[in-house]
Amino acid sequence: MSSFSPIVALGGLLCLIAITRSAYRVLYPHAVDEDAYAHLLYIQDIRTSGHCIPANPSKIEMPAPYGYPFLMHFLLSFLPETTDEIVERWFSPLMDLLLAGLVLLLVPMDVVQLPGALLGVGLILTTAQLIRFDQPHGTGLSARKPGLFFVSIYGFSLILWLTRGAPQWFLIATLALLCVCLTSKFGLQSGLILTVGVVFFDLSAVGPLLLGWVAAILVTGGKYWELFWSQVQHLTWYATVGQYDRFSHSWTGNVQSEIVSLRSPRDVARFIYYHRPIMALLYNPVVLLFALYLVAGWQGFISLRYSDPYFLWTGSLVVAFVATSLPHLKFLGEPARYLEYALLPTTVLTATLWEGSSLAIQLAIVGVLILGSIAVVGNIIAIGTWASPEKPDMKALIDWLSDQERGNVLVSPRGENYEIAYRTPHTVIDLMLNKWSPEIRQTVVKFTNGTDRKITNDVEWLDEMFGPDYVVFRDDRYESGELHPPDKTPAFLRGKYTVYRWEDVFRANEPDN
Repeated sequence: MSSFSPIVALGGLLCLIAITRSAYRVLYPHAVDEDAYAHLLYIQDIRTSGHCIPANPSKIEMPAPYGYPFLMHFLLSFLPETTDEIVERWFSPLMDLLLAGLVLLLVPMDVVQLPGALLGVGLILTTAQLIRFDQPHGTGLSARKPGLFFVSIYGFSLILWLTRGAPQWFLIATLALLCVCLTSKFGLQSGLILTVGVVFFDLSAVGPLLLGWVAAILVTGGKYWELFWSQVQHLTWYATVGQYDRFSHSWTGNVQSEIVSLRSPRDVARFIYYHRPIMALLYNPVVLLFALYLVAGWQGFISLRYSDPYFLWTGSLVVAFVATSLPHLKFLGEPARYLEYALLPTTVLTATLWEGSSLAIQLAIVGVLILGSIAVVGNIIAIGTWASPEKPDMKALIDWLSDQERGNVLVSPRGENYEIAYRTPHTVIDLMLNKWSPEIRQTVVKFTNGTDRKITNDVEWLDEMFGPDYVVFRDDRYESGELHPPDKTPAFLRGKYTVYRWEDVFRANEPDN
């Protein structure tokens, strides 16, 4: 019975991962995230190009070529087109199960014992960050979880090579880093950060990182260098300009007064959600488990070795989380996402803590996982808040556009563009998974009138640059300098969507009108 119980527990944990990750799309099968449509379009383009990486999106009208890592899209392009939406719907739970499988591999590799692996699978289950329904990787097709998967393989193999010296782990780490480069830009950032941490254990840690990066350039015939340089340019601009337009960089705020004004559980939930560092602590048990590991070491329950590579891996990403929560470093990405990349090393630390500590510490570990479970259950209960059930107005718009002669569609304000491009024969005027350069950014600033989603009312420039045929308006409030609809009967009207022919919009927005 004792040998059977862990297997039953493991089966139960894996079933719960599948259930919690699938809940959203079981209830709302049509709730496809807009980013997922962009990835589906990329897969279609690669498939129709004979599994070659196309230079430009076929359904997007914008002088901005593809600039997104393409390994995930390339691999999925070999599946039949009829499976695209099935894969999209179940992609997130599948990736979490693969990540759990990676944790279980720690047992035959003699890194942790089975109870430690069960704790690791439980950690994945109770990490609400992985099922955030307001994030694309929590609901469907996204390159974020494959990036996490490959970074986890990279870090694990890197440490096994450094500690055991077996050359096969060096090769696996190098290949995994190559896959990271070709899968996820944020994944590469996280892989670089964990390498910087592990370097304090052994300087040789930079070897697979550099070799994998060079291999990515060579394998793609130099194409990856273009993607990498585009990302460097984007981060440079975001560090000096973009982050100050998008985020508040105040060191102080009204947190104290907001706490005093909380009156209900809904107020508390909103406070946590809008204060992302606080939400990250609840959504990522990694932080509390790492803190518990430190306290246990300082109190003498375990032997705390600051040079332990798994400690350095986890610690480097926790530091990245803290640093990117502070002013002037927010250009490096959402802080909580770095904590996702610490799941595997935290499993090793937690297993060590569980095996070498008292009952009180073990109960504390269970308490942290229970707290994470509450966050997961809370997310599932709140599905109605994030729900995007099938939208009859959008379906009617798609049906109407599909019956029209093929042309260029402009959507104002920007949004739901990729769904239109995916579900109709039309080309949409917008950006999608594009490279960044000063010239492209200048075009985008002109296109959006210096905003995020609003479209300029410089119709002469729009006409010369893109040649629109239809304009879909998604709002009835328009500011000065923004493209606005004409005062006439639209060609299509349903809910918040109105469609006009371009010539009518052009005349209504001419400078003399």
